[in-house]
Amino acid sequence: MTAFERIEKFEDHFGISQLMTILKISDSSVRRLIKKNTFNFYLTSDIYYFKKDQIKFFLEQEAL
Repeated sequence: MTAFERIEKFEDHFGISQLMTILKISDSSVRRLIKKNTFNFYLTSDIYYFKKDQIKFFLEQEAL
């Protein structure tokens, strides 16, 4: 299953654990991507949220 197929299982917004599942990377790798401002995110009450369309754009650009 590709990352594009995995992302379709989730709602329009999701957190770090779901992003780890989609990209098949560790928590620390996701946090490195966040630190580099690789894609847009929303931080609310110390919880990161990501929009599906932003992650799809990232996947298209990085060809993961």
